[in-house]
Amino acid sequence: MARGSRRKGWARGAVAFAAVAAAVAVGRRYGWDGEAAAAVAAFRGRRDALGPWAAPAYVAAHALTLALCPPYAILFEGAAALLFGFLPGVACVFSAKVLGASLSFWIGRAIFRLFTSAMDWLKSNKYFHIVVKGVERDGWKFVLLARFSPLPSYIINYALSATDVGFFKDFLLPTVVGCLPMILQNVSIVSLAGAAVASTTGSEKSRIYSYLFPVLGIMSSILISWRIKQYSSALVIPEELKNSSTNGKANVDDKALSTVLCCYLLLLGLFAPEIISDSPPLQDVCPMAPQGERKLFMNGFFCKSPSTIMASDFKTLLLNHAGDLDNMVRSSANIITATEFPGLNTLGISMARTDIAVSGAVLPHSHPRASEMMFVHSGSVVAGFFDTKGKLFQKTLAEGDVFIFPRGLVHFIMNYGFGLATTFSVLNSQNPGVVGITHAMFAPDSEVAEGLMARMLSFRDMGMDDSSSVDSPWFY
Repeated sequence: MARGSRRKGWARGAVAFAAVAAAVAVGRRYGWDGEAAAAVAAFRGRRDALGPWAAPAYVAAHALTLALCPPYAILFEGAAALLFGFLPGVACVFSAKVLGASLSFWIGRAIFRLFTSAMDWLKSNKYFHIVVKGVERDGWKFVLLARFSPLPSYIINYALSATDVGFFKDFLLPTVVGCLPMILQNVSIVSLAGAAVASTTGSEKSRIYSYLFPVLGIMSSILISWRIKQYSSALVIPEELKNSSTNGKANVDDKALSTVLCCYLLLLGLFAPEIISDSPPLQDVCPMAPQGERKLFMNGFFCKSPSTIMASDFKTLLLNHAGDLDNMVRSSANIITATEFPGLNTLGISMARTDIAVSGAVLPHSHPRASEMMFVHSGSVVAGFFDTKGKLFQKTLAEGDVFIFPRGLVHFIMNYGFGLATTFSVLNSQNPGVVGITHAMFAPDSEVAEGLMARMLSFRDMGMDDSSSVDSPWFY
């Protein structure tokens, strides 16, 4: 019997996944991606109209639907991901679940205690005695298992309210813990639609994750449901069979509970990368909004209202002129991010201009969150970087050449010609960061800078300017 139930569970999961995959394929085939994006924009527009009251209004409406038991309450969980994003959506659904469960519990307890006919009707149900036995035998453990199950939450709420289970310890706390797996699964299912909408803009890795985590969530839910089926079957075993069982069989329920808890922890671990990762943007462009107009928020900074976006948002003059070269290292680096150039917002890139005077250099530094692709606009430079083993890779670059500095590796640039050298760079992060040698080492009265400059310029005499790599580390 359990084997047949297991096959049915896997079959239902396979059918559900195939249906979602088919819907995504049809949407791509007939160009419904744009309509899906428009629907998402409409949902977010309604949310923006409510402003800070959007989340409380959603929680109140969802809690009320849970208490009134309509069949479409699950739609609220899917809509949460569209309205608020994955992590805020999970928080809103979680709050609504806890509030709705508490409201349903006290409504049900009042009804079943005031109206004996309602209690008699419930007792006539053949499954109600399983709930009563489970509560009597295991208390909060049974409630926790019930929350792990795929049963609608309002059925569990009202069924438990008819028993003698305590509210805080045996009902509320297991509800807080046990409702999270199903919330994570239901909210993340919408990311399948999000993957279809963002299929042309998101990275390959983000698209794979958008499909992978919901599928793993469905599979984990099927496994949890199967273990709960075994647990509930054990509740209806006659007492004489229980007395004749061995000590090992007597502990089957504890093993089932341990398995379910392990599945719960696994489910949380699977969804952790999805929670902490950035979702792809849901609109084409998003120039950063001025301080007083920040109402629409996506990846990065708040966005301007689409009706106020202009072509000038995507043009900048900040890289037109050389920087100040009157300094100790005779160079200037100007990194432009979305803070200075609003059109870069949510695009995941930043730009830089570097000017180096004769015998000048850009001191060794790294970008912890970005790789850098440098284009030599004028002059001649020596550019290089060190890997984690201290191996030097450097090249002499002329006008028009391109060189790449891998993410996080220390790199430098030196002017190798007899005139001003200018380079332009693109970094694949909206906030690449710069980690350089401390300012204290290069104070005006420090001798370290002069020694370092002499060491850097001595590369010319070592004949390393046109080699692809050097094995010896770069030390004093």
